[in-house]
Amino acid sequence: MAPVLGYYDIRGLADPIRFLLHNAGVEFEDKHYPIGPAPDFDRSAWFSVKFNLGLHFPNVPYYIDGDTKITQTLAILRYLGRKHDLIAKTDEELLLSDQVEQVLMETLMECFRSWYPHEKYEPLMKTLDENLPKKIEQLSKFLGDRKYLIGNRPTYVDFIMYSCLDYIRIYKASILEPAANLNAFMTHIESLPGVAAYLNGGKFHRKPICGPIARWGSTRAYIIMAPILGYYDLRGLADPIRFLLHHVGVQFEDKYYPVGPPPDYSKSVWFAEKFTLGLHFPNLPYYIDGDVKISQTLAILRYLGRKHDLIGKTDEELLLSDQVEQVIMETLAECSRAWYPKENYEPMVKALEENLPKKIEQFSKFLGDHKFLIGDRVTYVDFLMYSCLDRIRIYNPAILDSAANLKAYLDRIEALPKVSAYLTSGKFHRKPINGAMARWGGSRD
Repeated sequence: MAPVLGYYDIRGLADPIRFLLHNAGVEFEDKHYPIGPAPDFDRSAWFSVKFNLGLHFPNVPYYIDGDTKITQTLAILRYLGRKHDLIAKTDEELLLSDQVEQVLMETLMECFRSWYPHEKYEPLMKTLDENLPKKIEQLSKFLGDRKYLIGNRPTYVDFIMYSCLDYIRIYKASILEPAANLNAFMTHIESLPGVAAYLNGGKFHRKPICGPIARWGSTRAYIIMAPILGYYDLRGLADPIRFLLHHVGVQFEDKYYPVGPPPDYSKSVWFAEKFTLGLHFPNLPYYIDGDVKISQTLAILRYLGRKHDLIGKTDEELLLSDQVEQVIMETLAECSRAWYPKENYEPMVKALEENLPKKIEQFSKFLGDHKFLIGDRVTYVDFLMYSCLDRIRIYNPAILDSAANLKAYLDRIEALPKVSAYLTSGKFHRKPINGAMARWGGSRD
């Protein structure tokens, strides 16, 4: 009879066991116990058999191989390691293996504590985001230039490491970027014949990682907990936020509040909700990400910059970022003053057209020959700059003619893979930039 691996239909703690079994070519039954829908998340299918399987410590995952009946992820992995020659050979190797397996399991447990519901969810997530880069640095140093964790052949701890790193990669890919050897390690594991066949055979799914009750890592949780960006159906002040969110691959609800026809341009739909959302300073745009509720464009961008590693790293970078963000916002405000109805409309437009070339000259000088505003990596201010330059380009393309580096910069932003996908997806519209009452940029034409 084929061995049986029992667990829920998620990756979770059974994931490294599955990878090891496929690597070793073991034909086994991958038995999934269903979890019911919210709010009860019923697990009666598992509870009904839990104490009938002859397990010493009934739990999932379990592994039944003839008369051998085991629970606990590490116990199962060590058993399979011994059985399939995927275990350390010498005392020195065993000492290394024992240490790294514990560190990996501690890391997984810290992730799960943060991703599952908890009263202190936000502090736990903050601590996790601070600790994971340190863990990655430790693991990278431990691996060094070896192909696998314990020398030049795979052992069971490599499959724990792969699962752990893959979860982190899916959670926040930027955490792994500094560790080239860990990325190469993952490629080595994925190229093992049995693993490659599993990854490409239709049985493997990257998600869900966690159960449906989780705040992160469950397909159902993404639907329930998707962040909300609230604004009008125009680019305006939400534009750079949308670009940043698409760039980092955040699935979010782009909530549009309609504006009525002239002459009233009613905003009653927004006003009906404005003071019910729990915002400290109710306004548009706002961003709601679980318990985090923010208004003000720059506050939202800075929050997302911190969360997705799109912010200056050093004091010098932060000083540059703080300055350029303010100048961009001043430029956008000056544009809005000229483009929206005012008694002194013509003088404002004239002043704008005199000032914009000077601003462009400043921006061009600031950018210089850098790829992005703060060096060679994207930060949140780049999406602010892109949004500003793009609307100036639409308003009067000639203003940018003298700034070849800014034109090249716009091309680089548009070439970022997920930005490019957004621009061509049908979700993005070059116009309207402003509200319908604007003298310029208020229609899709």
